[in-house]
Amino acid sequence: MSIRLGNPAPSLGREPRGDEPLPEIAVDLQIPDTQPYRQSTAHFSLLRSDSGCSVRDLGSARGTSVNGVFIGDQFEHDTCDLKAGKNTVIAGGMYSLYRFNIVVEDG
Repeated sequence: MSIRLGNPAPSLGREPRGDEPLPEIAVDLQIPDTQPYRQSTAHFSLLRSDSGCSVRDLGSARGTSVNGVFIGDQFEHDTCDLKAGKNTVIAGGMYSLYRFNIVVEDG
């Protein structure tokens, strides 16, 4: 899947199930998940600024990994910069199947 970062950049999360409330943060891309859930309904967002691109965990229950660096409420930081080239983002802990390859092009 390819995602172009515009302004605002997209956010991703799990599709709410049953009577579960919608997330407080609007999510652009809802991804199906089954119990036990690996993703939160508002999991992470991609950010773009003049200094580059980054990933922000949106307070997810299991955190987000960016190129092996864990971010989220239970970790030291909630944002991580993306490097030029291929980046791997994992939503829902290191054993999660929800892996995203994000390519940042120079310029």
